[in-house]
Amino acid sequence: MAPVDLPTYTDLATSTVTQRQSVPYLGSAASLQYHLNQLSGDVDRSTAASGVQFRVFSGAITLTLEQRLVIIEWTANPINDMYADAVLTVVLKADSESPRSISAPLKVDRSHFRECLIELLSEMFGQPCIDPLIRGDRLKTDH
Repeated sequence: MAPVDLPTYTDLATSTVTQRQSVPYLGSAASLQYHLNQLSGDVDRSTAASGVQFRVFSGAITLTLEQRLVIIEWTANPINDMYADAVLTVVLKADSESPRSISAPLKVDRSHFRECLIELLSEMFGQPCIDPLIRGDRLKTDH
């Protein structure tokens, strides 16, 4: 049964659990952003009333950097929980590293990545198995 049909056919209701974890953090916002970019290339930074805010993994995880504290928030589900674990690890790593000059995050050339992926898959499975046509973010295969 789909979650949308639950109230129609049963007396049960669905709910959403939002997880929040606070972690001590003494590093800079630039250092945290640098490390988050190493984990997820889609880091959105904004300024909130409570501090600097970051959204990673297409907005699934929100981090708020306040004085000496990072608050990590996400909607609980198996995938977001995994993302939150990875983000927590990055926050702890960024806090433990000594301050240094932060270089600009590397930008990934998506077309070059796709070409390399096609080449890798062709070498692994043979050229006849790989159709070099990519539509959107999907690689179409023959099998």
